[in-house]
Amino acid sequence: MAGQAKRVDAVTLPTYPIVQDRGLGDYLRNLTGNLQWTLDQLTTAADTGLVPYQTIQVAVTVTNGAVGQIETFAIPLPAGTQYGVIVTPHWPTAVWVSPTSVASFTVNFTASPTATSTMDLMVYLTQLLP
Repeated sequence: MAGQAKRVDAVTLPTYPIVQDRGLGDYLRNLTGNLQWTLDQLTTAADTGLVPYQTIQVAVTVTNGAVGQIETFAIPLPAGTQYGVIVTPHWPTAVWVSPTSVASFTVNFTASPTATSTMDLMVYLTQLLP
């Protein structure tokens, strides 16, 4: 057998009948149209300055031993603006946010970092003012 090629037997794979879903084409056309409309609306909102978030900050420094931290907006929000905050700490802890004013908010931690660490923040507007 040295120098001879080994023979491989043919394998027959099972076949399945192709069934055409007549509604699938209509569904995909409608989905594409709806997605395009939504993206057009979002693009218009972003182009006119009406965006759903105020700020995103990545790697905000948190000193060790801190159980809370006040964050201030570079430019205060208009009076009456309602907002929410998403916080992602980079150490094991639970967080909650106390919105204190349109100029700042407080991020609270159940456990302080044992060494200087960071957190990521995203402030989103829950009510867009005219």
